[in-house]
Amino acid sequence: MLFLPNASHAQVNNLRMQNVSVEDGLSQASVNYVNQDSDGFVWVSTDSGIQVYDGYNFKSIAGPKDDFSGFSGYKTFESADGLIWLDVYGKGLYTFDKTTQTYDLVLKSDDETVVAHYFHGDNQKVWIATLTEIGYLDRTTNTFIKELDLKEQLGKQNTIFYLFEKHDVLYIATNNGVFAYHTFKKQLVKLPLIIDENAESDNFKAGEAAKAYAALVKEQILYIGTNDGLFSLDVSNIEQFYTSQKALPKYQLIIPHISVWQFYLHNNLLLVGANEGLYEFNVETKTPSFLLTYDAFDSSIANSEVRTLMVDQGGRYWMGSASNGLFLWDPKLENIQNFGFKKDSESSLSNNQVNSVLSHRAQDSLLWVATINGLNLIDLETQIVERIVQPADTKTSFTINNIYEIFHGLENNLWLSTAVGVKLYDIDQKAIIPLPFDKSINQLLSSDEYGVHVENGYLWFSSESHFFRINLTTNQLDTFPEISAEIGNNTIWTFLGHISSNPDEFWFATDLALWKFNTKEKILTKIYQHPEISDGEWSQIDSVVIDESKGIAWIAFTIQGLIGVSLETNESIHYIEQRNSILDKNVYSVLQDKDGDIWVSTHNGIFVLNTKSLHLRRFTADSGLIGNEFNGGAYAALADGRFVYGAMNGVSIFDPLKIKNDEISKPLNIVVTNVSSLSRVINTPFFLANNEKIALEYDDVGIRVEFTTFNFAPIKESLFEYSLDNKEFTSLGDNYIIFPNLASGEHSLQIRAKSRLSGQYSDPTNLLFQVSYAPWRSPMAYTVYALSIFLLFAFWLRKREKQRAELLAVHEQVKYRENRLQLALKGSNSDVWDWNAKTNHFTANRFKDLSGGIGSGGELSFTDFFSQMHPDDGVNFVATWQKFIENADVTETFTCTYRLKDQHSEWLWYKDLGKIVELDGNERPKRITGSYTNITQSRVDEERAQYYGEAFRQTKDWVVIINEDFTKVTSNAAIRDVFGWEEEEFTFHESLLGFDKDKIKFYTDILLNLRLGQHWRGEDLITSAKGQDFHVIVNISAGRNSNSKRHYIFVFTDITAQKIAENELRYMANYDHLTGLPNRSLLLERIEQAITRAERKKQHIALFFVDLDRFKKVNDTFGHASGDILLVEVARRLTEVLRQDDSIARQGGDEFVVLLERFSSPDKLAKIAQKVIHAAEQPIQLKETIVSIGCSIGIAVYPQDGVNASELLKNSDIAMYCAKQNGRNHFQFFEPSMNDAAAKRLVQETKIKQAVKENKFINHYQPIVDAHIGKAVGVEMLMRWPTEEGMVPPDQFIPLAEELHLIISMTEAALKPALMDLIEWRKWRPDFYISINISATHFIKGQLVDFITKALQEYDLPTSAIRLEVTESAFISEPEIAIEQMALLKKLGIQLSLDDFGTGYSSLSYLKSLPIDVIKIDRSFISSIGEQRADEAIIETIIILAENLGMSCIAEGAETKEQINFLVSRKCHLIQGFFYSKPLPNADILSLLEENLDDYRTKL
Repeated sequence: MLFLPNASHAQVNNLRMQNVSVEDGLSQASVNYVNQDSDGFVWVSTDSGIQVYDGYNFKSIAGPKDDFSGFSGYKTFESADGLIWLDVYGKGLYTFDKTTQTYDLVLKSDDETVVAHYFHGDNQKVWIATLTEIGYLDRTTNTFIKELDLKEQLGKQNTIFYLFEKHDVLYIATNNGVFAYHTFKKQLVKLPLIIDENAESDNFKAGEAAKAYAALVKEQILYIGTNDGLFSLDVSNIEQFYTSQKALPKYQLIIPHISVWQFYLHNNLLLVGANEGLYEFNVETKTPSFLLTYDAFDSSIANSEVRTLMVDQGGRYWMGSASNGLFLWDPKLENIQNFGFKKDSESSLSNNQVNSVLSHRAQDSLLWVATINGLNLIDLETQIVERIVQPADTKTSFTINNIYEIFHGLENNLWLSTAVGVKLYDIDQKAIIPLPFDKSINQLLSSDEYGVHVENGYLWFSSESHFFRINLTTNQLDTFPEISAEIGNNTIWTFLGHISSNPDEFWFATDLALWKFNTKEKILTKIYQHPEISDGEWSQIDSVVIDESKGIAWIAFTIQGLIGVSLETNESIHYIEQRNSILDKNVYSVLQDKDGDIWVSTHNGIFVLNTKSLHLRRFTADSGLIGNEFNGGAYAALADGRFVYGAMNGVSIFDPLKIKNDEISKPLNIVVTNVSSLSRVINTPFFLANNEKIALEYDDVGIRVEFTTFNFAPIKESLFEYSLDNKEFTSLGDNYIIFPNLASGEHSLQIRAKSRLSGQYSDPTNLLFQVSYAPWRSPMAYTVYALSIFLLFAFWLRKREKQRAELLAVHEQVKYRENRLQLALKGSNSDVWDWNAKTNHFTANRFKDLSGGIGSGGELSFTDFFSQMHPDDGVNFVATWQKFIENADVTETFTCTYRLKDQHSEWLWYKDLGKIVELDGNERPKRITGSYTNITQSRVDEERAQYYGEAFRQTKDWVVIINEDFTKVTSNAAIRDVFGWEEEEFTFHESLLGFDKDKIKFYTDILLNLRLGQHWRGEDLITSAKGQDFHVIVNISAGRNSNSKRHYIFVFTDITAQKIAENELRYMANYDHLTGLPNRSLLLERIEQAITRAERKKQHIALFFVDLDRFKKVNDTFGHASGDILLVEVARRLTEVLRQDDSIARQGGDEFVVLLERFSSPDKLAKIAQKVIHAAEQPIQLKETIVSIGCSIGIAVYPQDGVNASELLKNSDIAMYCAKQNGRNHFQFFEPSMNDAAAKRLVQETKIKQAVKENKFINHYQPIVDAHIGKAVGVEMLMRWPTEEGMVPPDQFIPLAEELHLIISMTEAALKPALMDLIEWRKWRPDFYISINISATHFIKGQLVDFITKALQEYDLPTSAIRLEVTESAFISEPEIAIEQMALLKKLGIQLSLDDFGTGYSSLSYLKSLPIDVIKIDRSFISSIGEQRADEAIIETIIILAENLGMSCIAEGAETKEQINFLVSRKCHLIQGFFYSKPLPNADILSLLEENLDDYRTKL
């Protein structure tokens, strides 16, 4: 029985897959097997080995002694004992213990033993198949025991592919059918072949169906995957088949014409990986389905083979591809139903941008969807969309098809709020019908509205000047003075309707506040007003839902966030925004599900708030939604509980409880997968258990800990936190931690995961680090250190006590005298010092305060004392001291001034005086005593006075000092030079600085209120006596002089040049230096400002992208200076022709952009564009030359062509490019299809550039046959481009290559192999030649003559061996250059052919001036021989003309014998065409020449 036809359309419509490939760490993109172990690790086998994936990183399985390197991996499996079985091609079958990381070889591979498949069957017996033999592994002895040899049954070319054991029967799938081996009875039988006689259907190829690649038994049904279909066989009576050869039932064909790679049984679903994609078969309901293909997800994928597959613990499908790595698909994404624009699809919306949605009044399965281009009615069950688009102007979005909102009417009709006002749509007539009101109301409803709402038989309307309600039954119009008096008529932005349980309450919102109005009692109540919205900030309440059970109004407040307001206090109790959560700032469309949770849409997905825990969760396109950017007002709750949200690219419908609760119940399990260090390799287990101990060295750095929760979703659903040594947990952005190093000792690291879905934490996993000690920092080392210090201290203490006793007596003697001296010295900021010749030490109290504590004991050696002196003073001190010591005069006084550095690293000035108080026996100084005085302050005062005086005289700032009673002024030279004052001091007068009375009073008030030590700073404009203006910074301070009299110091800093520079920099940053127009930076700013204004006022703006035509030619011909003159003139003309409030900017080069904020219609834009074109095309005088240019203009209009500056610029640029393609000097409005064309062209450009880079082009050759002799005398070289999709036609890539200036390099690259081929051909026919097509670009930009000359020399070929073909396009743009190049080629002796003759513009005019040898008659004439007498006459004329001009002819495209006879009879015997041969590769041409036959005579 045939269950599933050969399907071409997959069942999965909302296909979102995750591709994991080489870029993500996969070793190779050809996946042979994928499997998941019980811990959650995914094992992936490729042609480059076996890897393990944890959701973040791949880890390669190296094998024993890195033995697996370079070997392909195949099936992996986890047995009940936790061992991982690994099939490594060329090495053998291994087991791997993850805990010990050890390998055991089960069966070694060699030339005769290659593991084909293995299966863990009943009784834990592991069956292993080589190519032709089957055995099992004896687990007790770990030896392989052969059980079957199928060489004879299989034959020479057949092998075993698959094993499956069920109920003591081992099923063996081979490419010579399926065998069944009874493992208990030791009987082998071959199941009947799948042929017509043995099957219920004949829709298969018997030979291919015999090739079985997979087998599986479920509920006594054997499923067989073959090379031509999926079959099933009832094997419930297999025992009787063994004993009596009783016939088995016939095979059932489930899925025809697929080549099966692998089976995977998931619950009751048999998943089938096949050559065309993924299929599934429900073994209970017996229903097959075609699920998906890779190319449905990514159209660039050519091969959709599902070579291996599995379902992971989270229910995701993993599929291995032939060349694109792994693909992951989550079936739960199908819980979301999406509709968008799909060309030529019956489930397509009329436009992607959805503005409003509305459930059908009569049928729950129908949904109304309003877009910017029409109304749609979706049948959610059949997924068929009825598109309702009214006739309208397609050049503007201000049409009846741009529908903002939809509402149910009283009868079978819909109220539509559109871009051209309120309309009424009759559902039965499927047409817009007239409004049922009088003319004045109809006019109001056709104006620009702020809001429209229809509910309970009333239509509510607000605009810039009106606010009213219409009774749709009586047509009575009601106004509400209670509302108008409180908030005005033009502030109501959003109608919310009757959203509470009170039917008399009508809710609405202004831009800042939420209101309710009791329509019965006429009472207006403000519910909530946002307290922090600044003036000019755009924000509005989009939607509200009332949770009356909790007394909360949840407000979607755009830009502000989601706000929960208490209905009792009218105060916010929940404020969820971008700054305190993951919520996007653009919040719309609030709904409440049956659990009480709150849903909102944003520009970054849909969020759900758990109202109990306040946990916020996000759903995005990766979660299955149509996109991430959703629109305000486009939402609905359906009768069955499903939610509908409209977006910029379609609409999504889903059950909120289903998608919310799908995966929350799954607990998080965190596993540490690796610990590494930058300084050395750390050997760790495959994964680390809880409380695992890791030994680290004290000098380990860059310690990295990696972990996973085995989350394989594209959006990682886990957030990680860690705590080191029981400190607070710290959040992480990735699945790893890096510690620069860890201190010696023990450390405890806790890691936990937080679910993005539920907000719940996992149980933490713990790692214990034991970090070794450095030898010199170990506990034993510190013990030795402590003991040594103690002993030294004890010795020092004993010695000190002895010295103290000796000094105590002396101390008491001098104590009295020192006290008296100290009293005297302190009064003069002085103290005493002492020097002892025996120790050469100084003693003084000041040493205690020296830098670094060097003199903390009050005593210093001479060397240490000298080291503390200032470098500039030390030499003088030593010289003075040595001279004093050498003189040894007790009457002389030592005097020296120097600096010492104190403990604050500041230099203090000291003046020392000293006397010799004791001499030794040699009359040398034994002791010197003296005093020192700290003179720092006095020196500072002296230097300050000196510096201030010098600064006052030399500073370039203007300084003025005015005394306390405003009678005397002191000024410095800088200000005297500016104002022309002659004296430094003079009498004060009010006109001193050119201030008027108000400014004098201003500064007087400042001075009178300025206290000592205070400062005032400001900027001012001062005018000198000569009338010159100066911008200055004014600094005023108040002080006292030595006589305690106040004075005021004015310091003026001239910043005139800085102000001028600032203005110039500001101009340079925003304006083009050449034209004086705004530059791109200022343009973008103005566009964004214009968009903000347009959005607020619901208006449109337009961008003209203006590109000058033929500017490059002017620039190249006359130079850049002339080009600059032209640009300046164009800028002037644009400024003159456009309005004053239109913004004109230079984008760069020869591109200008015009921003228009006011226009009435697209026709107005067209007229303005035409004016710009007319102005640009007028002749321009460039010095002594007059030139003419033109311009092409692309027009994009906000908001339909873009919602921000970058989109508008991009789309207007695309439209401009289309205008150029349509003939230049033209304007073009942007259309969405242009984006697709631009993207397609970009793909084509990228592909051809890559093909050139990788030399993907090949040569084919079409013979040129001499019909007289029936042999080819030459060939025409034709370039071909082979791709995975097939051969690309030359007419698709040659013009693009010429446009991208690639044709020269392509032709030159193709010519070299062509000449090598020609050398071989000429061995058989010495006069054989090759004809090469030359592009116009070769003549204008290429070094054609030099290249041809060098090529002929390099390959030692005569000029007669090569001929060049040119078309008339070579002479159109630069005829003089082309003719000159052709003359040089002719001089070399190369024959030239004029290709496609008769199809150009002026062929005859060129024949007399060009050095042409051959005319090629175009195939368009040849194909009409025998059909069009006129074409035959043209051919005859061309042949005669060529003969008279001394030229020969070649006819192209001859395909019939009649055409050949006609041409030969008219003396044209050189012919190309399919009649003789299509273009051939080199090998075929060479074969013909080697045979040396009359290749084509038999054709005649």
